[in-house]
Amino acid sequence: MHSRPTDARTAPRRSRKRRRRLLAIVGAGIAAALLAALIAARTPPSWYDPAVVGPDAAQEVRDDLLRTGQRFSDGMQAGEPFEFVVRDEQINPWLWLTERERIWPGIDRYLPAEIDDPMVFFSDGAATAACTIGPRTQWVLSFRVKVRVVEGRVHARLTQWQVGSLPLPVGLARTAMRRAGVRLALPDGRPLDPARPVVLVAEGKWISPRRRFRIEDVRFDPGELVVKVVPLRDHR
Repeated sequence: MHSRPTDARTAPRRSRKRRRRLLAIVGAGIAAALLAALIAARTPPSWYDPAVVGPDAAQEVRDDLLRTGQRFSDGMQAGEPFEFVVRDEQINPWLWLTERERIWPGIDRYLPAEIDDPMVFFSDGAATAACTIGPRTQWVLSFRVKVRVVEGRVHARLTQWQVGSLPLPVGLARTAMRRAGVRLALPDGRPLDPARPVVLVAEGKWISPRRRFRIEDVRFDPGELVVKVVPLRDHR
């Protein structure tokens, strides 16, 4: 009979203890999740291995870039549709060259000063571009893109992006790049918005021979970019 008042007094204390335990467990879970996310964000993807071109290999890399350009010129000169294939292991040393702007005019518009150690990685159906941001923080950002050609337009869409090994929602890419001070531009000069699909006209003009071409298909195979090119017969 005398236990009821005691139970009535201790019940609120037990309830408060349970709430404190629950809050402690939730807080510890949130802290552990934040720590795991930070570790993942600071851990580069396993495939991130940007090229380093030493002085002895620089000339070989230049020659390979020029030979690849000549292959495209030969296909244009022949005047028939052709497949232009380039490997990611070729492109990555090209991006390292200090005189890449002289050999590859306009490339530095797509590689702002805030970006270090750029590289690309081609897998089945997609291309991934990665770089290091910030001389002090050294965050590794990577962007996975899918490309298709539809009715004379090249459509490129960001499907995934990561900070280190931490995947993040595509919608946050614009904010992250703005805060990092990274500004990228499209070939026509428009600013690149990573949260929106990029649509470009699937035509261009080659320098030698001076002839226009149309891109009919873009395909990513493991380690390779394959572009189907059609030289145009009218010299517009």
